[in-house]
Amino acid sequence: GKKLWEKAHGISTSEVEGYSEQKSLSHENTFDADYADMNVLQNELVRLTERNAHDLRQEERLTGCVTVKVRYADFTTVSKQEVISYTALDNVLLAKVKDLFSKLYKKGEKVRLLGVKFSHLVPMTLQMNLFDKEAERLQLFKAIDHIKVQFGTDMIKKASVTRPIKNKNNLFGK
Repeated sequence: GKKLWEKAHGISTSEVEGYSEQKSLSHENTFDADYADMNVLQNELVRLTERNAHDLRQEERLTGCVTVKVRYADFTTVSKQEVISYTALDNVLLAKVKDLFSKLYKKGEKVRLLGVKFSHLVPMTLQMNLFDKEAERLQLFKAIDHIKVQFGTDMIKKASVTRPIKNKNNLFGK
């Protein structure tokens, strides 16, 4: 009875754990089949990077390190990371993700899983020396985030991710 009464009144001798900052953001995708198609792999890298970058901006954070993870069909897993200048810009992060992937990927090998991780996170307020162009881009990506939250993530996509529409009346005759 005494222990129940103490718990009901918030009395405890257990140690209180302090708050700890989130150290990284990451998303992975295990494919339903193994893929070697570069379009599929690149599109997934774009999706994962945009998702992480969106989360960064929602939390008003910047990343200083990018990691790419690849798991092949034989379950061999490799990853590569690189320290970068602090940013939350899709174009900068995506360029680094693609660069790391190109260093990791064994051409023609089928991939089971892709992952993108951002670490060395800092509050956005600590980065006060954003150039005007960077500040403009950051506002652009925040506006895109807002549209995706309001209308769905498929509302706006990078042109490199969309598939061409096959149409007999195509102006280019393809």
